[in-house]
Order: sequence, then C-alpha cells, then structure tokens
Amino acid sequence: MISKKLVDVVGVEFQKLQDDLKKKFYSYIQQEKEKFEKQYGFKIADIKNQIDSYQALFSDKTSFIEAKKKELTAKLEKEKNNFIEDKLKDILKKR
Repeated sequence: MISKKLVDVVGVEFQKLQDDLKKKFYSYIQQEKEKFEKQYGFKIADIKNQIDSYQALFSDKTSFIEAKKKELTAKLEKEKNNFIEDKLKDILKKR
C-alpha cells in the first residue's frame, strides 16, 4: 500500500518535472525562433535596400546612356546633313 502510494507520488512528480522541462524547452525554442525571425527581417530589409540602390543606379545609368545616344544620333545626323550639303555645293560649284 505504501509502495503503491509512493509509486503514484513519484509518478506525479516525474510528470510535473517532465511538463516543466517541456515548457522550458518550447519557451527556449520560441525565443530562438523570434531571434532568428528578427535577424532574418533585418537581413531581408538590408538586401532589399541594396537591390533598390542597384536599381536606382541602373536606372540612372540607363537614362544617361539614352541621353548620350540621342545626343550622338543628333550630332551624327547634323554632320551627315552638313557632309551632304558640302558635297552638293562642291558638285554645283564644279558645274
């Protein structure tokens, strides 16, 4: 009878210890998960900022290239027209 009661009490205490360990374990896991998610969020934000700055740089360079292309095309067109006019003048002078 005493041994049965002793086994019951030890069983209850063992179950309490087991439950307490589970609570501590899950609490620790939750804390680590929150730390990870916080760090992950910072890294994602940092990477997004880097991508945004690269996109802005790319956009600026693209705009610069397009402006230079227009400038050079206009210059080429002007020189081509001047060349054609000069050749026509030369031809007309020779006649």
